[in-house]
Amino acid sequence: MKDLFAALLTVAALAFVSSVCEAQHPDDPGAHYQVYCSSKGQIPTGNNGSQPRELDRCVITYPTVTQQWTDYPEVELRQGDAVSLQAYGCAQTGGHGLTWKSFTNPQGKDADHLYFGLFRVKTPQNDIVAPRRFDPHDGWLGPYAMPTGIPLRLSVGYVDDVYSDNGYWGPDIGNPPQCSGSDRAYVLIDIVRSGLPALPWPGMSTPMPSGPSLIASYCFNTGSFSDPSSTISVAFSGKGPSTTDTFSQSAMATVTPNIRACVNANVNSLKSGMWSVTAKPNSFGAPGTCSVTVPGLITIDVSGASPSCKSGL
Repeated sequence: MKDLFAALLTVAALAFVSSVCEAQHPDDPGAHYQVYCSSKGQIPTGNNGSQPRELDRCVITYPTVTQQWTDYPEVELRQGDAVSLQAYGCAQTGGHGLTWKSFTNPQGKDADHLYFGLFRVKTPQNDIVAPRRFDPHDGWLGPYAMPTGIPLRLSVGYVDDVYSDNGYWGPDIGNPPQCSGSDRAYVLIDIVRSGLPALPWPGMSTPMPSGPSLIASYCFNTGSFSDPSSTISVAFSGKGPSTTDTFSQSAMATVTPNIRACVNANVNSLKSGMWSVTAKPNSFGAPGTCSVTVPGLITIDVSGASPSCKSGL
């Protein structure tokens, strides 16, 4: 995991900082989210690099973890932009003992369905990029092509069942160890600019509804695995409110022996309502089926003595 302060030094060394905005966390005095945006110059795009476009990078430090969703209007998204995101670091989840957890790949009790960051890109009517997890392996997600003729906004979320004791206070290494004790969470956003203007967001104080989406996880034990590293594929399928509402999607993850691992899938453009979701691994373990209300999150867990279902979001 990259160090937060190294990332900030990198940002400070860029050509110029175009905006710095901050707001105090309501439950963590002294900790503020900050948004730094800077130009990284032009990059070649199009055929043979014949269409150079401006590349901007924004960094959100201390993303808010004391509520489910937070909008970041300081990250200006414009018509036709191409947007990529990744996240690093840890946050305080509250409770007793060592309670810091990775923002993208939390470990420990209930970490299969809680304690991780999400993002989405929305319009006043729906989501352009529906809620999904950041890549736990430090990879960029995107680029996502922004539509034209409509206002756009980035929102970063956090999944927990109790938000009041979250924040960035009292850093520790986590249980099991997953944090350095100093690596507060941060989000990187690269934006390849289209040259079109941003459109104003109407009704800025009005919460916008999220579009239908599903985050599905299949969790299992890898105790019988002999290879140091194995790539696992899981087929997710679902049946929705009517007989014509279905989906089928595969997801993969690389796992090691003797751990509890999860494979995650992000499914978009689903009809709202009750869905039955089935996960079938390719060469190990038992399939599992759970019900979930969309939009939502479901974890199909076969790591215990009997399969279980955990829903949220």
